[in-house]
Amino acid sequence: MSLASRLWDYIAVRKWPRTLQTTPAMTKRVASMDDWLLGGAKKDGTVVTTKSGRTFPTDEHDWRFFSDSVPQTLATVAAQNFRIVFFTNQRALFSGDDQSSIVQVFVSLGSLQYRKPCTGMWEHFEKYENGGISINRQCSFYVGDAAGRICSSLRGKKDHSAADRLFALNIGINFFTPEQYFLKQTHIENYILPSFSPSLSLDAKLCLFEPEYLFCHISSVFRCLFIGYAFSLLGFFP
Repeated sequence: MSLASRLWDYIAVRKWPRTLQTTPAMTKRVASMDDWLLGGAKKDGTVVTTKSGRTFPTDEHDWRFFSDSVPQTLATVAAQNFRIVFFTNQRALFSGDDQSSIVQVFVSLGSLQYRKPCTGMWEHFEKYENGGISINRQCSFYVGDAAGRICSSLRGKKDHSAADRLFALNIGINFFTPEQYFLKQTHIENYILPSFSPSLSLDAKLCLFEPEYLFCHISSVFRCLFIGYAFSLLGFFP
C-alpha cells in the first residue's frame, strides 16, 4: 500500500456540497486542517505541497507531503479518537471530481457563508455530518498556513492572509501553523490580525447609540444614515 493510501485511511473528509463516500465513526474531538491540493489548487498547503516547487501543480502526481512526519502525525491523531476534517477555500473548483478517491473534503466554492474565515463549513459539518454529537471545542484544533504571519528572518514572505487563524478564532478552537503542528516548532512567529474585532464589540455590551440619549427627544420623522463594513447587517433594525 502506498504512503498516500495509508494516509487516506485516516482521513474523514467531505466535499461540500456534494456527498461522496462513506462517513467515519463520530467523535466529540475534531482535528481540522486547511487546504487539500486539488487540481489547480494553490501550492502553499498545510498537509501537502507541490513536488515540482511550482505555484500550481503540473498534474495529479505533482504533490508531496508538507513534511515526512505528516502521515504518522495524522495516524497518531486518529488513534486518539479525533475526527480529521479538511476545510478549504477553492472558488475556482467546480468540476473534475475524482469519484474513485477514497477521501472527502469540505470545499467552499465561493459562497461567502461557507468561505473561511466564515464558519459555514464547520457549522454544516457539526450539524449534519457528526451524527448529532456535540463537539468538544476545547479539545479540538485547526491547522492552517494562512496565519497572518509577517515577513521575517525566519519567513521569507508574509502569509497570504490570516483566514485560517481567524477561522479557528471564530469557531472557538485552538490553532496551530503547519510548522508548529507537524515540525514541532516552539517559536511563535509574529502575526497581524485585523484591527476590528466583532467579538470584542459583542462582549462589551455597548449602548445602541452614542450618546445613549441620541434619539430620545425626537418626535418627528427623521432620516438616519448608517455607515459600516459590507455584510455588517446595516439593513437590520432592532
